[in-house]
Amino acid sequence: MQCAAFGGTTLFSDLNNGTAIAEAVNADIAVALFETFVDLPFPNILSLLSIFLIFTFLVTSADSATYILGSMTPIGSLNPALFVKITWGVLITAIAVVLLLAGGLEALQTASLISALPFTVILLIMVVAFIRLVKKEFNKGKDEK
Repeated sequence: MQCAAFGGTTLFSDLNNGTAIAEAVNADIAVALFETFVDLPFPNILSLLSIFLIFTFLVTSADSATYILGSMTPIGSLNPALFVKITWGVLITAIAVVLLLAGGLEALQTASLISALPFTVILLIMVVAFIRLVKKEFNKGKDEK
């Protein structure tokens, strides 16, 4: 929804107010949100609020990732030890920093795609297993009638 609202606002400003938001975004996509705020009321407050919300999103995502990894590490404990969660947090941060320093955002995106490939294979195997299970249950139900 917010993409449509900000995209529509940007298009309206570019077409009707003569702003050059599209050109600025083509030069550097990281400025898209803040360039849109320039022509809105209270751009400084909106920028600070956006930074706060982005920070909150990143922190909660990192917390969730460390919790999930921590719970999978000691054989599925629902309450992983603080040391385990901190270790995972440090490892995730170190990997992200190394990838950003090595090749920037493109290297980080490539590493994400490469690491997701084995998970895709596992998901496909799970889909096949689920279909087999449904067929088995369906045939079992027909035999009982």
